[in-house]
This record gives sequence, structure tokens and C-alpha cells, in this order.
Amino acid sequence: MKKRWNQSTKLAFFSIGSILLLLLTAFAGVVNKVQSKKATELIKEQFELTVAAGDYSDGSVTLSKTSRAYAATGDKAYLDAYNKELTVDKNRENAVEVMHKYGLSESEEAALKGMSDASTYLAGLEAQSFTMVEQGDLKGALDLLYSQDYQEKEQAVSDDYDTLYDEVAERTQGESHAAEQMAALTQFLSLFLLIPTIIFVLITVFFVRTELMKPLLAIKNCMLGLSQGELMNTHLALPVDETEVGSTVKAIKDMNAHLKSVIADIVSRLGNMAAGNFRDEAACPKMYKGDYSAICDSLKTIQSMLKGTLQEIDNASKEVNASAKEVSHGSDVLSQGAAEQASSLEELSATIQAVSDQVRNNADNAENAALLSKTTETELESSSTQMNALNDSMSEMNHTAQEISNIIHTIDDIAFQTNVLALNAAVEAARAGEFGRGFAVVADEVRNLAGKSAEAAKNTTALIENTVRSIETGSQMTEEATKSLAQIVKRSQEMHEKITEIASLSQSQSKSVEEIAQGLEQVSAVVQHNSATAEESAASSAKLFDQVQNMEELLAKFKL
Repeated sequence: MKKRWNQSTKLAFFSIGSILLLLLTAFAGVVNKVQSKKATELIKEQFELTVAAGDYSDGSVTLSKTSRAYAATGDKAYLDAYNKELTVDKNRENAVEVMHKYGLSESEEAALKGMSDASTYLAGLEAQSFTMVEQGDLKGALDLLYSQDYQEKEQAVSDDYDTLYDEVAERTQGESHAAEQMAALTQFLSLFLLIPTIIFVLITVFFVRTELMKPLLAIKNCMLGLSQGELMNTHLALPVDETEVGSTVKAIKDMNAHLKSVIADIVSRLGNMAAGNFRDEAACPKMYKGDYSAICDSLKTIQSMLKGTLQEIDNASKEVNASAKEVSHGSDVLSQGAAEQASSLEELSATIQAVSDQVRNNADNAENAALLSKTTETELESSSTQMNALNDSMSEMNHTAQEISNIIHTIDDIAFQTNVLALNAAVEAARAGEFGRGFAVVADEVRNLAGKSAEAAKNTTALIENTVRSIETGSQMTEEATKSLAQIVKRSQEMHEKITEIASLSQSQSKSVEEIAQGLEQVSAVVQHNSATAEESAASSAKLFDQVQNMEELLAKFKL
């Protein structure tokens, strides 16, 4: 089976053939022009040489005529005409110069030399005749010029002229005829070569149009469609073979198929991520070859970053959930303790009231007062211990509230970073154009979730800060109450020691009891406020717990 020529071989064949034929045609044309010019120059040369030979002959004839006329008449005018021909007109010298300019053959040179020698001999005879005329011997001068010797030389000049003329005419006519024949031959050859040259050029144009321009136009339209993203609707209806165009068509079809595979894989992966599935992996070594590997690396990076971010959010949500439970439990314990403290303060207030009544009746009930004083001292010591425990609880609540505030700040930072990552993901989705629309929706949902988390963290932080301030206020009030109870204990001890002086100091003790009653009222108000604050903290913890559960429900949609 013969191997098929490819387009480059065909194009080289037609181009080289056309160029060779054009060169041959041009060469034949140049040769034709050169031969035509040579024939023209030979005709001119023939004309110039014949004219020059005639001028030489005319000059000799003129010298003979003027010399004979001068010898016959003795008229100086003929002598002047003779000298004018020799010195001014110089027909013979000019003719010899023209003939030497064009060049003569050996025979032509011999004829010219014969003419020159005969003319020189005649010039000598003519000079002798001029001397005779000057001496008055006109007849002798005339006889000399008509002598046989003079006439023979004159005839020799005429014969050599005829010989020169015939030789020049024959030679130039032969060369001119040969040049004309060569010009005609080259003209025929150029016309003969022009026909296959035109045919070859037309075949070359037909080949370029059918096998190069039409496929190139189809390839151009295909590439325009591919450049505009029309991968599915772009088709290249050209055969695939071993020629350059066939190889190009195969490369374009392979590129289109590869682009379709890459884009389909990207759409699939982005669709899975949009659906919350981050477990899908692409066949990067097989599909993403060469510079396409950067796309695969970018997809892996996006998937890994989003997956890591969502995992961190999930972990943070679990930690916040646990912390919210602890805060809620602590708030319940604090509320219960505050209620118990309020009950104890009510009992203490009743006891103080009883002490006040017995102080009024201390004169009559001194012994009972002593017993009651001892009892009061015991109860006050117990109250002081409880107040110290309450103070410690307040400090612990303050510390716990600070830890909750730090956790809320951590949640706020995570929400901020999530928002930034969501914005970056939205930007990358916008760059991806139509194919990143689904991913943009996911990024927008993550950004909204991060905004809600940040807002909830902000509200919770404000509530925790208010709680901390209330706890600090409660701690201060508890410390004051503790100091007051310490003073009461001290007073009770003094009262026990000086029970015998109750009668005289009953008025003073009555005032002290009133002050104690006022202090207890303040302590009761602080305890009630702490109880309300604990209930608010419990409610805030419950809201935080609800938000965390919502976040966990959203994160449960993603498969990490």
C-alpha cells in the first residue's frame, strides 16, 4: 500500500514545481529579451559599420575630387576643401574609430588596412601634385593625379571598400539572424512553459483552498467555539488521519474530550461539596495532567480548608454545648443557694426581732436573755460561716463567668474566621462563574451561620458581662454582710460576757439590734438580687444551648 502524501509534502511539491516552472519561464523570457536586444544591436552595428565604411570611401573620393580640381584650376578654394576634409571633417578617421569601436574580423581588418595603405599612397601623390601646382605646373600635376598608378590605388580603395562592406554585411546579418532565431526559440519556449506553469499554479491554489483553507476555516470556527466555552455544541467534522490537518483535528478532539472530562469532574466535585459531601476525591493523576494539575490542587485545597473549617466549627460547637450545660447547672446551683440564703436571712431576721423584744424585757428576763444570747451567738456564727461560703460561691461564679466569657470570645473568633473563609470561598466561586454558583450558595449559608454565631456570641458575652458585674456587686455586698455578721458575733460575745449589764445597756443594745435589722434587710435585698441574676444567667445559658444545638443540626448536614 502506497503511503499517502501529507499536506506539507503536497504543498512543497506544488510550490517547488510552480517555482521551477516560473523560473524556467522567466529564464526563457530573459534569454528572449537578451537575444532580441542582441539582434537589435547587431542590426545597429551593421548600420554603423556600413555607414562608417561609406564615410571612409566618401572621404577618399572627396580628397581625390578636390585634389584634381585644385590641380586643374589652381583655385585655393579646392585646396582649402581638401585640408578641411583632412583636419576638420576627418571622415576617414571617424570611420576608422567607429569600426574599431564595434570591432572587425580579420578579413575586415585586412580590407580596412588595404584602404588605409592605398589612401596613404594616394595622399603622397596628391602632395606631389600640390607642389607642382604651387610651381605653376598645372598640367604635370593633373597628369599625375590621372596617372595609371593613381587610378590603380584609387580603384584599390574602392575594391577594399566593397570587400569591407560585403564582409561586414555578411557577418552582422549572420549574427543577427542567429540572435533572431534564438529569440524566437526562447519566446516559443517561454510560451510553451507558461501553460504548465499556469496549470501548476491553479492546481496549487485548488490544493491550498480544498486541503488547507477549508480545514483551517473549520478548525478556526471550532477553536472559536471552544474559546467561548461551547464544549458540548462544538463539533469538528473533519477526518482524522496521519496528515498534518488530520493530526491537528485529532489533537483538537482529544483536547475537547479532556476539557469535557475535567469540567464534568469539577462540576461533580463542586456539586458534592454544595450538597455537603466532602468525602469525594478526584482522579487527579489520570485526568488532571500537565498544567491542569494546578486545578486539582486548588480543588483539594478548597475541599480540605472547608472540611477543616467545618470540623473546627463542629468541635467548637461541642465545646460550647458542654460549657453551656455547665453554666446552666452552675446557675441552677447558684439560684438554689440564693433561695436557701434568703430563707436563712428571714429566720435570722425573726431571731433578731425576738432579741429586740427580749432586750426590752431584759430587766425581767435576764436569765432568759442570757440563754437567748448564747443561742443567738451560735446562730450568728453559723450565719457568718454561711456568709463566707456565699462569698466563696460568688468568687467561683465570677471565675466561671470569666471562663464563659473567654469561651464566647473564642466562638466569636471562630465565627469571624468562618466568615472570612466563606467570603474567600464566595470569591473563588464567583471566579468559577456558572460552575461555582452552587458552591457560592454553600459559602453564603456558611457566612450566614457564622454571622448568627457571632451575633449569638456577642449577645451572650453582653449577658455574661452583666452577670459578672452583678456577681461582683453581690460579692461586695456579701463581704459587707460578712463584716456585719462578724461585728454581730462580737457584740453577742460582749453581750454574753456582760449579761449582768443588760439592764443599764439595754437602750444601747436596742439601737444595735435595730442596726442589725437594717443590715439584714440589705443582705436580704442582695441575696434576692443574686437569685434573680442567677435565674437570668440560667435563661441565657438555655438560649446559648439552643443556638449550639441549631449549629450542630446545620453541621450534621455536612459529610466530613
